[in-house]
Amino acid sequence: MAEKKSSEKKEKHTHLIRLRNVAKYYQMGEEIVRAVDGINIEVRPGEFVAIMGPSGSGKSTTMNLVGSLDLATQGDIFLDGLDIEELHESDLAQVRGMMFQDIDSEVREARAEQLLKMVGLEERMDHHPNQLSGGEQQRVAIARSLANNPEIILADEPTGNLDTKTGEIVLHYLDKLNKEGKTIIMVTHDPRLAEEHAQVIFHIKDGKLEKVTKKIKGRWVVIDRGTHN
Repeated sequence: MAEKKSSEKKEKHTHLIRLRNVAKYYQMGEEIVRAVDGINIEVRPGEFVAIMGPSGSGKSTTMNLVGSLDLATQGDIFLDGLDIEELHESDLAQVRGMMFQDIDSEVREARAEQLLKMVGLEERMDHHPNQLSGGEQQRVAIARSLANNPEIILADEPTGNLDTKTGEIVLHYLDKLNKEGKTIIMVTHDPRLAEEHAQVIFHIKDGKLEKVTKKIKGRWVVIDRGTHN
């Protein structure tokens, strides 16, 4: 038991997120769908990582597991060195920051105004969602994700359905947040976006980790061959 505690303590100082032999299966009638099938992923604090793969590869399910939005069918998921199955939902929400907490309305309003200014939408505060463009709605989503000052920002296809210019604006904010120390986990099917913005790319195929690439001195290098056969 003492040896396990020592190992987890070491993880806390090296990896913000660690997936160890993680799988996620779904029952579809008599068939078992292996959405994620035995992957190992490590994310360090302050990294900008991309989870990339074609449609149906399991990349969004992988992000949900990495972001502690879902529990694994098997395997272990550690968040800051702690097994997420032992954490309360309030602890998880503080780290990933998905929505406003139940705080004083004046404090909440001031925080909202501050965040909307950060993404350049202070003049749109009184507008309803259907009065905002697609790009503005994406920027609101970024601001909302920062409400609890989380360590981790989850971005599932952040430029989806956006024109090129608006997509670049959204990615600019993600880059800015990463430079400020936030850990960014972005799902994309677009190799160009992954290579332009991420520091590490996890390539997912058929629910397995095909390979891991990392940008080293401006070049992408394969650092792990993954588990895909």
